[in-house]
Amino acid sequence: MKKSTLAILSLLTASAVLSACGSNNNNNASPSASASPSASASASASASNGEANADLSGKILVLTHRTDYISDGTFDKYVAKFKEKYPKAEVEFEGLTNYATDINTRLTTGEAGDVNMIPSALAASEFPKYYEPLPDAMFDNVYFADYDAFEGKRYGITSGVNTQGIVYNKKAFEKAGITSTPKTLDELYADAQKLKDAGIVPLYMNFGAQWPMGNWGENSYTYVAGDAKWTDTRITTDTPFTVDGPWGATDHDRAQIRREQMGRVRPFHQQLGNVQG
Repeated sequence: MKKSTLAILSLLTASAVLSACGSNNNNNASPSASASPSASASASASASNGEANADLSGKILVLTHRTDYISDGTFDKYVAKFKEKYPKAEVEFEGLTNYATDINTRLTTGEAGDVNMIPSALAASEFPKYYEPLPDAMFDNVYFADYDAFEGKRYGITSGVNTQGIVYNKKAFEKAGITSTPKTLDELYADAQKLKDAGIVPLYMNFGAQWPMGNWGENSYTYVAGDAKWTDTRITTDTPFTVDGPWGATDHDRAQIRREQMGRVRPFHQQLGNVQG
């Protein structure tokens, strides 16, 4: 996979260079007699690069979580634009619905394609094992250029920046008689019941893809707790899984509570200490 990745990186790098050259071209049909030697050299280099582009060939597989871009033809447009510069190159996209979990398996089995989205759970120290470092020329206009870096080498390019939150329907709240957004878990439950009584589905999430559920159990609780390291506090108590905690009792937590009550397992912090010891 690494060799194939190097090939596509070469293509992308060449593309970036060509774009830079193209933006500096003037509109003259032919160079004037007074053209400088450097301008002539640039024109000659561009011509050589163009010939090299036409000769580059091969097929690459890109794994992506954007299944919607595959369905609506967006990636087809990307490929068409790419083939304008590399007509002999073939690009195939494969969409993974459960990308967050599937990509880890694909990496370990060597079936992760040639280009993919680096899984967020992958430790930076593991980057050299699965990916080739990218050339600095690819990071001239990139946000968070060092986000996927390890020991001075960059292995990934940030493809987007986002934040998360909950979108709610003000008209639905008004119909249900809710005058303000809930600020506690109890208020959330109460408002959900009001919405349900008004014939409105209280809460919708894309749980069919599995990974969005992680935002509720793995991310959102830090905002509720007001402490980004709140998870670390769970090892200091014998009762870490309680409904009055920042994230309430998730399905996993409730199962853990039942097991503890039945005496099947030791409390969480004791299990963790045993593993570390």
